[in-house]
Amino acid sequence: MNKVEKLRSLLLHNKLDAYLIPHSNKQLNDTILDQDQRIKSMISFTGSAGTLVILRNRAVLFIDGRYEIQAENEIDTNTIQIINIAECSVKKWLSLHLSKNNTVGYDPKLYSINKITILESLIETHGIKIKPIEQNLVDKLWKEKPKPSKNIITRHLIKYSGIRSSIKLLSLRKQLKIDKCDAIFITSGSIISWLYNIRSHTMTHTPNVEAYAYISEDKSIIFCNKQDIDRKLIKWLKPETIIIDFKDLIQTIKLEGLKIQNIQIDMHGVSKHFERLFQNLNIKINKKINDCIEKISIKNTTEINGSKKAHLKDGIAITNFLYWLYNISNLKEVDEITIEKKLYEYRTKDTTFIGNSFDVIAGSGSNGAIIHYRANHKTNQRIRNNNLLLIDSGGQYLNGTTDITRTISIGNPSEKMIHLFTLVLKGHIALATAKFNSSTPTTDLDKIARSPLLKHGYDYNHGTGHGVGSFLDVHEGPQSISKLSNRCNLKPGMIISNEPGVYLKDEFGIRVENLMLVKKSNTSRTDKEQILEFEILSIAPIDMKLINKNMLSQEEIIWINKYHQLARKKISKHLDTATKQWLIKITSNI
Repeated sequence: MNKVEKLRSLLLHNKLDAYLIPHSNKQLNDTILDQDQRIKSMISFTGSAGTLVILRNRAVLFIDGRYEIQAENEIDTNTIQIINIAECSVKKWLSLHLSKNNTVGYDPKLYSINKITILESLIETHGIKIKPIEQNLVDKLWKEKPKPSKNIITRHLIKYSGIRSSIKLLSLRKQLKIDKCDAIFITSGSIISWLYNIRSHTMTHTPNVEAYAYISEDKSIIFCNKQDIDRKLIKWLKPETIIIDFKDLIQTIKLEGLKIQNIQIDMHGVSKHFERLFQNLNIKINKKINDCIEKISIKNTTEINGSKKAHLKDGIAITNFLYWLYNISNLKEVDEITIEKKLYEYRTKDTTFIGNSFDVIAGSGSNGAIIHYRANHKTNQRIRNNNLLLIDSGGQYLNGTTDITRTISIGNPSEKMIHLFTLVLKGHIALATAKFNSSTPTTDLDKIARSPLLKHGYDYNHGTGHGVGSFLDVHEGPQSISKLSNRCNLKPGMIISNEPGVYLKDEFGIRVENLMLVKKSNTSRTDKEQILEFEILSIAPIDMKLINKNMLSQEEIIWINKYHQLARKKISKHLDTATKQWLIKITSNI
């Protein structure tokens, strides 16, 4: 009996007709550790987003467009149906395939209040019940579940953060007074890390702390595994903030609940589990999007300067890596996993590099068409001549987070490869040079990047840009650029990616990605509104062999030449003689 069949027996035992398994953890992150990879444990799908729905007679994996090819490659499609959420949401699908009085179970610790509120509307419209199951059903079956890793929490120094924690807490408390709230409860690791200027150097890829926070007018409490916290940090946080172990959370909240009338929680960022806890304590709940989210996204001067330093270090590492790659005498000795290891090796030469900001995507040939590909010993391909290699990678440095994609021609690229790469690059340049204002919908910016591809009948199944943190999440909200409308328009100080692409199944993938800083333009004001523009942060050569000059406008040629001039100016002095000469050669003006 496989795990899906075993879980169906638990459905019967719990009187459920369906059970929801999200890609999430107790802090509602999509960047999760091995012990939270419940979908992977059930059906071997390794994507970094998705929801698995198990019914008594069928199973469905809901994914977005980034994972279509990956899901088809990794799971048994004879037993698991794959649905793109753009075509049908989980809620809509449940309404079509369940009957009145059927019951859907879920783990309240893994779902936000907002998501469950949406699902609970099924009760009103279709009579389908949504039931919290406190003990996760997947965990009941997971006999070899990885043990939780230590989450050592340390200080993030003021020379990197730019603003003291006491000032951030003061600002938060002022906002609580405005909102007429006695306290706030926070479960977001990124918000807590930013608010208290702390980080975890042992988390995979993302240095967010695993903690919760309770803040009132006279109390500041961090809940975490107390044994994992640096004693010097405890001393540094006192007397303003005290540390309490997770095991004492409920008792502490009960005591604090006696002193307050209401508490503020983010309906998108706090789980249904905690809403139920506060309701049981008769504490009035004020649901509001946490104001810290936007404050985190708008980087201060120290963070902006730190990001520029991190991108320079990253550019040096990537340039040295590319020199190594382009000068390999025997390609047969190199595969995708070798590429991952070599790129990591070059990044580790800088002492402020802590680790990769996400799993490296090194897709050779057809693997490059898998948008969020991750090489393993089963899929690992050797680097072949006359082919494309897509490398999407990033680093976590003490002073910033990086994310960059380069598509590299191995040998002689075909006309088709050159044509499509040039279209992608044209979209990239169009967005990089865009002028806009604070009221411009990000959907309009998305159209700018897609336009060259759409004119030739191509498109890509992912967003054009995501926010990036400051030694925090490589995917940071609320800013984004995509086809989907977003409540948050871009503001000066935000960092966002620019990554149009095109992916041909069983052939190759192309993506060009740089990170950009949103800043005020020198352009004169129009209608009293400041014009905004982008400053490119990522610095690394673009493969000139993949560019068809005849497809470019004069302005696009000037942009490419200026970008490469900047790369030579900033990077050359940090390279050895041979690599410097090579860089000058491959970035010469077109």
